[in-house]
Parts: sequence; C-alpha cells; structure tokens
Amino acid sequence: MKHLLKLKNWLLLFVLMSFYWLHKGGILIKLWSTVKLAIVAVIPTFVIINITGWTISNRDYVAGVLICIAVDHIVGSIYHAFRVKDFTFKKNAIGLLTKLSLCVVAAILFEVIYLVVKEASLIYDYLKMVTRLIVVLYPAGSAFMNISALTNGRFPPLGWISKLNAFNKDLDLNNFRDKQPDTQENIIE
Repeated sequence: MKHLLKLKNWLLLFVLMSFYWLHKGGILIKLWSTVKLAIVAVIPTFVIINITGWTISNRDYVAGVLICIAVDHIVGSIYHAFRVKDFTFKKNAIGLLTKLSLCVVAAILFEVIYLVVKEASLIYDYLKMVTRLIVVLYPAGSAFMNISALTNGRFPPLGWISKLNAFNKDLDLNNFRDKQPDTQENIIE
C-alpha cells in the first residue's frame, strides 16, 4: 500500500511538473513535456483498449471461466465451512483472489503463445483448445473435486474425475472421448 501511495504521488508530481513546463518553458521544453505526457497517457490507454477488445471478442470464454471460478468459490466455501471446518474469511478471500489472478495470468500467457503460432493453423487450433481448457479446468476441476468430496464420491462420477486427472497428467484431449473397444468398424472410422 505504501508503494502505491508513493507511485501515486510521483505520478501526480510528474504530471504537474510536465504541465508547468508545458506552459512556462521554451519551445523544446514544451515539446518534450508534450511527448512525456502523451507517452504516460498512451501506454495505459493502449493496454486497456487491447484488453477490452480481447475481452469483448472472447466474452463467452471469459464468462465461462468467471462462472467456473464463482461455482468453485461457492462449493469450496461450503466444503471448507461444513466438511473440513477450517473456513475463514481471510483464507477465503485469498483463495478467490489467487484463483482469479492465476487464471488471468495463465490466459494472458496462453494468448501470447497463440500469437507466436498463429500462422500454423493446426498447431494454433490445438493450442488454443488445450490451453483454454487448462484455464477452464483449473477452477472447474477444483469445483468438481469439492463436489465429489461433499457427496462422498457419488457425484460427479469417478469416471469423470479420472478423466480430469488423466487430462491433467498428459493434456491428451482423447481422455474425454468415450473409450470403445477396437472393433473392425471402429478401426475403419
């Protein structure tokens, strides 16, 4: 908190001094003050515009992740309050903020990876699917585990839990497919 206050004071002083020199300085100082003020305004604006644009174009994905985090938070709170009996508001808030932060950071990192492989459409499609699934399954998988613990393993079925665990081990999307015995018809398909 102390650092934020120092940053705020420094930024305020920077802006005030730039405005002062913008009005009182010579032409080169006025030009330099204008450039500094423009850079200070452009960088956050650029970041906010790009984040907002990405969020709007991926709103279904973002909403899905947020819903998974909310469900995980609710189910996890119930699990820790009534089953484990170690619920505290501080731990609860820290857990929620941690999960939100990790999902945001992971989503950003994965989006950067997409940009690198965007030209290779097969790799791009696979990575986009797998990495988005990873981000969604972090809170959703946690929620499923908590639900399973609350129902003593009756729901969701252990088969689903084992598929999630298998995917977490090897990132193979085939873990979510129905396993069918190798018959002549399945081999031909």
